[in-house]
Amino acid sequence: MPITLSELLRRVDPKTEERVEGARRRANTTVRNLLRDRTRLSFSFDDEGQRRVRQVSVTLDPGRPHNLQDIEFDDDILVLLELSKVRTLLEAGALRWSNYQSVNQMLAANESIQMQPLDGALFEHHQERFKELLQVLDTRDPLQKILHLEHDILGEYSYGTNFYGEEVGEVFIYWGIIGLVSDLLGVNVEDLTIVVLAHELAHAYTHQGFEIDGTQWESKRFKSVDKSVKEGLAQYFTHLFLTSKQDSFPDAFDAFEKLREKQAACYSTHKAWVTDNTPEHVRRAMLEARRSKDVVSKERFDEMLSAAKKALSFG
Repeated sequence: MPITLSELLRRVDPKTEERVEGARRRANTTVRNLLRDRTRLSFSFDDEGQRRVRQVSVTLDPGRPHNLQDIEFDDDILVLLELSKVRTLLEAGALRWSNYQSVNQMLAANESIQMQPLDGALFEHHQERFKELLQVLDTRDPLQKILHLEHDILGEYSYGTNFYGEEVGEVFIYWGIIGLVSDLLGVNVEDLTIVVLAHELAHAYTHQGFEIDGTQWESKRFKSVDKSVKEGLAQYFTHLFLTSKQDSFPDAFDAFEKLREKQAACYSTHKAWVTDNTPEHVRRAMLEARRSKDVVSKERFDEMLSAAKKALSFG
């Protein structure tokens, strides 16, 4: 019997909300400080004696994306969820046979996976079985379906203008989806929360952060930017944050990479930038993109990046 996304979210441990909020409180200031330092953009600006401030709040929400709550999954997703939770142990061949029995029973009752359960007497073959289970996870991976339903399924940076015509922004962290996806990825809820928080705040800084002269990325033009550029910048600065703060959040970068491998191609745009450019190259290209009157395509941003690299090499 098919299972809806709403049903899967109802099965997420309710304590997940508390864990996500704890991770948000722990990392929020650190994320903002590093993003401000690496982008050299700020949410406040002294404009001829008057302080202009952008308040970008972070709000937790269970996460039932609009029009997606009734998306259906095959009932074998429950087995896949159980397998995903022990994926690291499966990979290490370290899962205790006693802990495997509940999964073994679920396999016996599941018709879509069609894997014959091993008898307890065949314990010596458990490592081969673990390889088979990992192959099941890879070929029937429900994360592909979940992550490609909607780009902002884990979190969202929302922006617009208020009653007074002022730019406003807000970050939403969808704790229910984070709980579900963290199980499927085999990572800690806290680590995935930090990844999502850094990514969404990076969107906010690249968009609404003030330059030294008060310039921001005009919302109408920011909205029209190629998705690979917007996501590439958010991913790039998230990458910088996670690699700079591995002492504080040692497993968050691993969660970032595991998630990236399952996401759409636009979430890997930054990989080439990390390899071929310095942070100052990327920052300079970003500033040019913010001031461009034309639509910034991926090709146009690459040209800006090449120009920045050349200019700074001879500067």
